[in-house]
Amino acid sequence: MQQDFRREVVCCVCGEVAEDGNFGILCCNEHYLCGDCGVGFIESMLSKPETQVPAKCCFCKTEIDMKQVERYLSYEQRVIYEKYYTLNKLDSKLHKVVHCQYCEYFEIWRIDNYSTFFYCQNNECRKGICLVCDQILQVSPSGIMTRSRTAHLDREILVHSECFKYMQMKEDWIDALIEGSQRVCPKCNNGGLKNGACNKMTCDKCNILWCYVCGQDEDHADKKDLNGNFDQHFIDWENNSKRCPKMLKFLAANDQRWDKDDEEANRDFFYKICLYKSIRGFFKKYTQEQFKALCEVAPMAKHHGYNLQEAMTMDLEVVKR
Repeated sequence: MQQDFRREVVCCVCGEVAEDGNFGILCCNEHYLCGDCGVGFIESMLSKPETQVPAKCCFCKTEIDMKQVERYLSYEQRVIYEKYYTLNKLDSKLHKVVHCQYCEYFEIWRIDNYSTFFYCQNNECRKGICLVCDQILQVSPSGIMTRSRTAHLDREILVHSECFKYMQMKEDWIDALIEGSQRVCPKCNNGGLKNGACNKMTCDKCNILWCYVCGQDEDHADKKDLNGNFDQHFIDWENNSKRCPKMLKFLAANDQRWDKDDEEANRDFFYKICLYKSIRGFFKKYTQEQFKALCEVAPMAKHHGYNLQEAMTMDLEVVKR
C-alpha cells in the first residue's frame, strides 16, 4: 500500500482542512484561508481599500498574489480592487492621479503634465472639464473634427488660456490643504486621522509605530535608549524638545490653549495647527495678491472657508516649554 506523504493544509482561522478542489487563499509563507474565511477576508479588505489594498496576509503581512485574490472578486469588486491597487502602487514623485468630477473614471498622468483640459473616457459620462475653473467643456477633440467643431474647440482653448497660468498654484493649494489636514506614516505615507487616544500610532498599512506629534517612527524618534521601547519617546517631554507628550491633554498644564479633559477637542485643535502651518507654507511661495487672482478663476479656491488672517497670525507652536 502506497503511503500518502502529502501534508494537510489547515485554515489558519477556522481550522478547516483543505480538500482537493477547495480553493482558498494561500500566501507565500503558506498561511491558508479556506473558501468561507477567504470571502470574509476579501470583504474586510474592500471595506477600507485605501489602506488594505493590495491584499496582505493577515498573519505575516506579505502581499498575496493577485491571482489568489481575483477569483473571489465580483466585477464591481474587481473594479475597486484594481483601482486602489494601481493608486497604492503609484510613485507620487513621478505620477499624479486625475479624477473625473462626475464619475469614478480616473487617469494617471506624469507629474510634469500640466494640461488644463481633462476628457473623461467613461462612455456613460464623456464630459470634458477645465481642471482649473471646473467648467464643463462643450467640444471633445475625439471623433470627427468638422470645421465648425474645430473652430468651437479653438474658441474654448482661447477662453481657458488664462486658466493655464493658475494650474500649478491650484495644485499647490490643494496639496497644502491635504497635507495639513492629516498626518502620514513616515514609512509608507499612509494618511490618517487620530481618534481621541494617545499619540503612539500603529500604521494600519505597514504596521510600524510612529508619533503623531513629531511624525517620527520608532527607529528615529528620540529615546533615552536608542534600542529601547518606543514609550521612552514620551518621557521627560517637558524638558526635552525632541520628545513628545503621549496625550495632548498633558499640554494643558503649561498652556491654556489645550483642554485638560477633552482629548477630542485637543485633537481638533492640533489638526488646526497642522493645517495652518501648511497654509503658511503655501503663502511663502505665493503672495496674497496671487491667491486672490486664483480665487477669481478657481471656485474651489474662492470658497475654501478658512480664516486666512487667523492662519497667518495664530501661534502655531504645539509644545510650550
